[in-house]
Amino acid sequence: MEYDSRISIAYDTIFYGVLYFNTEAYKQHLLKNYGISDTDLKYFYSLGESIPPPPPALYPFYYCDFRKASFLSGCFINRFDFGQEDALSFFKRLLDHPSSFLNDLFQYYLESSDETVYSRKAQFIQKIVELDYDHELLFQLINLWSDYKPVLQALYDFIVACYNAVSELFAKEECGLIRNLLRIFKREHFLDHLNAHPDIDYSKPSKKDRMGISLLNTPMILQKGTSEKHSFVLGSRCHQYLDLHQNYDKISPVTLCAALGDPLKAEILSYLKEREYTVTQLSEKIFQSRQTINRHVLWLLDFMFITVAERKGLEVYYKINREFFIAAKDILDKYLLEFNRPYFLGDDRHENLEST
Repeated sequence: MEYDSRISIAYDTIFYGVLYFNTEAYKQHLLKNYGISDTDLKYFYSLGESIPPPPPALYPFYYCDFRKASFLSGCFINRFDFGQEDALSFFKRLLDHPSSFLNDLFQYYLESSDETVYSRKAQFIQKIVELDYDHELLFQLINLWSDYKPVLQALYDFIVACYNAVSELFAKEECGLIRNLLRIFKREHFLDHLNAHPDIDYSKPSKKDRMGISLLNTPMILQKGTSEKHSFVLGSRCHQYLDLHQNYDKISPVTLCAALGDPLKAEILSYLKEREYTVTQLSEKIFQSRQTINRHVLWLLDFMFITVAERKGLEVYYKINREFFIAAKDILDKYLLEFNRPYFLGDDRHENLEST
């Protein structure tokens, strides 16, 4: 598998804007979930010295609430044609079709198939103000719908500034952090771990397979090329694996309950919630055979409840997959809501009950 900085530069060109518009939220999220402090954002701050601040009008393109990837990150995952274009040609291709691009943006927030770009103003504004987002984001969405040309030009100018600054940063780091991280993540256990992800079958390598290092979202990006699609896996410090987002949305409540309702699986999750363990260590704590524990651990791994932390010799260390439980909470809430809806009786019976 070869290293290719084009993937990293393209992603970090986007991710700088995501960090800029969501700095405080990201800092809190990274500290809470990964123990990453403010000092770990040194590359972000160094880029800030050479990139002019973007206008507030660009906020809708970069907004991220951790429930799903930002709009531009999603564009990168789903539309970046690796091997055929670099970051700037990719963005130029998006912006060359403003109506389609903006329609996708509005549908991202409205989650509707309506032709929002062509909606009447009153109708569109009504839809926007009903959204559960902060007022600044809603204001910028309305502003964008009203007069999009200067905003798209400002977006392209900001992307060019980010791209140039990120490219210079990668040129400086090519022989430093990147080389060290490549040594770490070319190890066998990381490639084996890719097979834990449903969309990645690393047992069938492709000539299009590439690896990159995201300096802003450490530690790595893998681009897995197939004849059908391109899949991207981002580093563990990312708020989620972007290419797994749709799979998280399809979490089965039955599967979730099967794990939490099984005493042994629940006990394994309880231990992994606190720290990383091997199967051997878990079997010693839970007083079950290693074979029994291993069977349950592999089940939890298959359904994304846990993930591989690292491998030391023949032992694999597992940890809780916190991104899974963030997504699972929303799924479980919707599932429970179905059982909490009021049961409406027929009119006659309802009247009899009221009179009683």
